[in-house]
Amino acid sequence: MQVRWLTRLLVLTSLLSFTSVSGASPLFAQDWRETIGFTKLKAEVGAGLETGEGVAVSIVEPGGGPDPKNPEFDGKRFTNDFPQPDSVSAHATTIGELLFGKSTSVASGITQVTVYEATDWVTARSLLGTKMSPKPNPFSVQNHSYIGDNEAVPSANEMLARFDYIIVRDGVTSVVGMNNGDTTTLPQIFGQSYNCLSVGRSDGAHSHGKTTLGSVGRVKPEIVAPGGTTSAATPMVSSVAALLHQKAISMKAVDARRPEVMKAILLAGATKSKFPDWHQEQDSARLITSPLDSKFGAGEVNVHTSYRILSGGEFNGAISTTEAKKVSLQGWDYGESLEPKQFMHWTVEIPKGQMAKEGSILLTWNADYSDSKKNFSKVRKMVNMKLGVWDSANGLKGKLLAISDSPVDNIEHIYLKNLGPGKYTIGVATDANATFGLAWSLITE
Repeated sequence: MQVRWLTRLLVLTSLLSFTSVSGASPLFAQDWRETIGFTKLKAEVGAGLETGEGVAVSIVEPGGGPDPKNPEFDGKRFTNDFPQPDSVSAHATTIGELLFGKSTSVASGITQVTVYEATDWVTARSLLGTKMSPKPNPFSVQNHSYIGDNEAVPSANEMLARFDYIIVRDGVTSVVGMNNGDTTTLPQIFGQSYNCLSVGRSDGAHSHGKTTLGSVGRVKPEIVAPGGTTSAATPMVSSVAALLHQKAISMKAVDARRPEVMKAILLAGATKSKFPDWHQEQDSARLITSPLDSKFGAGEVNVHTSYRILSGGEFNGAISTTEAKKVSLQGWDYGESLEPKQFMHWTVEIPKGQMAKEGSILLTWNADYSDSKKNFSKVRKMVNMKLGVWDSANGLKGKLLAISDSPVDNIEHIYLKNLGPGKYTIGVATDANATFGLAWSLITE
């Protein structure tokens, strides 16, 4: 890798928009928290609502770390792994305010934050260009509010592969930003990763579309948030992820903290109602070939709905041709025993006199870059999975409502409206042995 790439790490915001974001006020913070359902959730749960306390968090930033003198960071401890550890930046300070600020985030209980310099993390810590596995990255949530671009394709592919390997090996919910501007191209680093959670803006002013690295044609971003820049939107999602990680800890739900499961919970809970043009690519036979909207992904992050999905609990699917385990209207599963040519099933039941205005079911799994000894390998192992939903009034798989079967994405998603009372079966199939995360939310009224 040529050193000149180091000059091409790009902060996601221009100086003008960066100034407006870094000046985030408590009012601004309250606005975004209310928009994503935090105010509603806090009113319902009360003082016992999780705050991200005890969750290991890291941010990767070019230029400097958060300003420790900022009042929003009182009581927080920073470990800066920078060439100049005392260097600070307004950009990193804004990221910190939105991710773990005392009054400007949804994860104010985070107290320990590790900060890495972006160029060092992407190259030296990943051990790019060597045969060695990347250095440990022992965090539950890591935020990347920067992009890298203009790299030679082989080198960019290795950076992405090492990033995806770290996510799986270390179990990290890695949240990355897209570029600003709705006519910009998808950034190479790290927006085209398989296993990350890529973030755009709720106003749609971000790079979007289909990947050109790895498997061409995967949809990015996967979720959006109400930040005025992608730099701001990204830590909003990271903050929600930190809160959910603490909730999973309190539930002793180890499987919920796996990156593919947490990703499914966040995406299944995303709000679509504010995007009237949200759609999936679907043919006349109800086959969904592109599971996410090409601009807004699964929708806008919603901590209230995702929290309810997580709280609904884990339900193991059943491999049967005649019956499926009945599960709650909101829940999730970490699947680890599905074989090729099998269908794993879950059945949800909408009570008489009720209707589910929305039904969101999300399946995701990881790209695997490990060898037989679990060390890093540039060779990607990738299964193809599919997701189906049936009206089960007349049997386990009665009337087909939809099947999501993208040939390239490692996400499948089905979104249904106005489901009447009755039984509905969710089914998952795979072409090879794999683990996966599944989450669903049927909101009745």
